[in-house]
Order: sequence, then structure tokens, then C-alpha cells
Amino acid sequence: MNEQDARAIAEWHYEGPYAFYDWDQDADDLAELLNPRSWDEKYYAVLDEQGELAGSFTFTKDGETVEIGLGLRPDLTGKGRALAWSL
Repeated sequence: MNEQDARAIAEWHYEGPYAFYDWDQDADDLAELLNPRSWDEKYYAVLDEQGELAGSFTFTKDGETVEIGLGLRPDLTGKGRALAWSL
């Protein structure tokens, strides 16, 4: 993750009920995403084959549990990509 990626991800907006995942829905989450100290510890950018930002993922450790968060650029959602990746 770098500043350019974090700012781009912060601007992603999803339709309908998925707007819940918009970063501006939670000021604390947004501040954490934009904090450079979080980039090496928690937030990671995902690039496609052309080197373009396609998504992000996070790891949050809580005791013995690790929570994994996945995000996909809004224009890439709803295209059946997850099925292909799960095979």
C-alpha cells in the first residue's frame, strides 16, 4: 500500500446496500486507511496483470484470531470473477 493506492481506495463508492463498504461511512476506518503506519502492518494493495490497482486486503489479529478483509474496485464487482478464482 502507498499513499496513491490508499487515496484511490478511499474514493471507491459502491451501489445500493454495498455502500456500507464505502470508506467515508466510518471516519475512524478512513483515517486508519490513510495513515502510512497502517500500510506495512495491516493494509495491502492488490494490482492486476497490468499493474493497475484492482483491490485491497487487510489482516487484523485479535488474540489467536486473524480477520481477513477483502476489497475489490467497484467497477470489477458483479462480473463472476470470484467463481473463477475459487476453482
